[in-house]
Amino acid sequence: MASWISSTFSVAKKLSATALSQQSPRRLMLQTIPCSFKAEAVRVVQASGKTVWAVARELDLTETALREWVRQTEIDAGRGQPGALTTDERAELAQLRREAENSRH
Repeated sequence: MASWISSTFSVAKKLSATALSQQSPRRLMLQTIPCSFKAEAVRVVQASGKTVWAVARELDLTETALREWVRQTEIDAGRGQPGALTTDERAELAQLRREAENSRH
């Protein structure tokens, strides 16, 4: 697992550098992290027994971002809070809101 963390850390650093070189670093950073990276980071949290804080630190992520990924993974797996929206439901809601906004203009 240490080699995965090492290579993943390298990827995270490159993503950070790319995002910081753009106009809107925070927004771009959120959009450029691949889903596969997020899924693997969540898997490390769930399988390693390490805290979210420890894994986030190892991967050079914010604890808040990683905690949100873990929370959303739990929701998508049907283990979230009642009424919490899955990733697909969130995407559908965002699309409907865009369509409603566009129809107003």
